[in-house]
Amino acid sequence: MTTQQKVSAIEQAVMSDVARKAADIRKRADESFAAEMAAAENEIRASEKIKAERGIANIDADTSRELSRRILEARRQLISRRDSLADGVFEEISGRLVEFTKTSGYRSYLKDIIERNRKILTGGRCLLLLREEDAGTVSELLSDFGISAETAIEPGILLGGLRISFSGRLIDETLDEKLNVERKAFAAGSGFVID
Repeated sequence: MTTQQKVSAIEQAVMSDVARKAADIRKRADESFAAEMAAAENEIRASEKIKAERGIANIDADTSRELSRRILEARRQLISRRDSLADGVFEEISGRLVEFTKTSGYRSYLKDIIERNRKILTGGRCLLLLREEDAGTVSELLSDFGISAETAIEPGILLGGLRISFSGRLIDETLDEKLNVERKAFAAGSGFVID
């Protein structure tokens, strides 16, 4: 082999080694760049995910607050509507009771109260409280039963019926009280329960 060939072979071997080392360096640089890019991309994704989760949490919190506000408002409106309906129903019932007090059935109603409480009315000192409109009828009924009980007008009795006061006790047989009890029962079990 000639010197020229030897130089050429060495040059070729050196160039081949340089090319292999350059390819290896390029490969490692590309891998390092790819790893850094992947790490940066993962970091950006994680940061964006955290921002998105915070945004979703804020949206969820805002939505929950708005939903709670709307539910409370709907409940208030429902309660108001329920009360309005109940008021209407009980105003109508009250009107019907006033009409009832103008019938002969009301006289029978008062008679039943007196008969049911006859023992109390004849057993000692008691006071029979009533509406002014009922004074004549109650006086006749007491006379029919042979009862001499003291009577007094009670302005708090608006619809009718009687209250019997005796020995520190009070028996309320008024239509007002019966309507009040029914109204409470209606409110408690009307199916309009709002939790």
